[in-house]
Amino acid sequence: MTFHVRAPFAALSVAALALAVAVPLRAADKSDIPGLLKAAGFQIPKSETEAPDFTLSSLNGTQVSLSALKGSIVLVNFWATWCPPCQAEIPSLKALYEKLKGKGLVILGVDIAESADVVGTFARDRKMTFPVLLDSNNSVAMIYASQSIPVTYIIDRTGNVLARKVGFDGSAWDSPENVSLVEELLAM
Repeated sequence: MTFHVRAPFAALSVAALALAVAVPLRAADKSDIPGLLKAAGFQIPKSETEAPDFTLSSLNGTQVSLSALKGSIVLVNFWATWCPPCQAEIPSLKALYEKLKGKGLVILGVDIAESADVVGTFARDRKMTFPVLLDSNNSVAMIYASQSIPVTYIIDRTGNVLARKVGFDGSAWDSPENVSLVEELLAM
């Protein structure tokens, strides 16, 4: 069965992007989360959408399944070594992971269609600390309709897609605002 994750997402509006500057993060209840995510530049599914499960090999050879991570907030980041915006966001993704991994955040860096040798060298050179998975035949990226990279999906504790962000807008994943946003998600 083909799953098109992109279909339930509403387009970002200019007003939502303007809110990213105007809305301070604060203690939120669950109903505030979509607004906070939109204000941070994320697209929100129009209806509850289960994240397609996958199992991929990590650089160290272990098999990682998304379904095994239920109970955690998971950021699934699709990227490639040759992609300049991907390269630019990796340090702040790493910093976010280091700040919040002990609180239940999982980040999975899913490299698209590259060899383990190329990805391994890249990850070692950049001292990537979050799990790096190999989607060597591009099958998982296609299921997630990741036609441009980087793209990041936020998966909630029950395995549903909370949001996605296409591209890298230059805002650091480990900025105080984004750390607060992820802490709100972890508190849900």
